[in-house]
Amino acid sequence: MKYRNQQWYSELMSLWHRAVLVRAGCVCEICGSSECIEAHHVISRGFIHTCFKTANGVAVCRKCHSNPAGILAWLEHMEDYRYAWFLVQKRIVHISVPYDPKRDRKLLEAA
Repeated sequence: MKYRNQQWYSELMSLWHRAVLVRAGCVCEICGSSECIEAHHVISRGFIHTCFKTANGVAVCRKCHSNPAGILAWLEHMEDYRYAWFLVQKRIVHISVPYDPKRDRKLLEAA
């Protein structure tokens, strides 16, 4: 990406990283470990429109971060609507529920 070498990109990425870790309480959202916590982009950071959204981040330990299939399996079983937009976009799940403007607005805002 042409903007990855820009100063603003590095600063925003650092803020995004800290925000994801703080939101998770600095523990791995998958296994609960507090050692070597990293921020993982659910949708690749190559997509600038989702790159800096904290809803696109998961705090994971180094062990869980090295297992992308484990992260995906965890996302599929989340009861939180935070990742529903990702799963629907990737056609991993199909949500067939009646339209609810309040709930759907929350999903769109999280995306």
